[in-house]
Amino acid sequence: MKVIIKKTGKIENVSFGNAVNYLIPQGLAEKATDENLKALESKKIFQEKKVREKKEKDKNLTGKIKAKKVTIKVKTSKGKKTFGSVGKKQILNALRLTKNQAEVLLDKPIKELGKHKVELKIGDQKTNIEVELIRS
Repeated sequence: MKVIIKKTGKIENVSFGNAVNYLIPQGLAEKATDENLKALESKKIFQEKKVREKKEKDKNLTGKIKAKKVTIKVKTSKGKKTFGSVGKKQILNALRLTKNQAEVLLDKPIKELGKHKVELKIGDQKTNIEVELIRS
């Protein structure tokens, strides 16, 4: 009997007893009828469209942010050392982004005044920005 596995969306050939007694009652699969196959195809097309739109949106965002300079004011001691540090969250806030939109690739928080190169990952694209820490 042909069934559609709900979790993966794959069409599988399983025994009639397995389909009727386990997979369908547990909600793990549904019969591969014409109606269900059309719905599955429609769902795949919708998901592909959604992925394309997200990639386009990420590409536009990367273009806007590429080579951008960000200035963050921090409290400092007499030297170049800061009180505390500037991490991923502060950089995203300065760019007015959320962690769902971009990921800051930073090994350790920034603890000194001056200019620092920081890498951002937006979707599957990477770009560099310049973060400058200044005295407040």
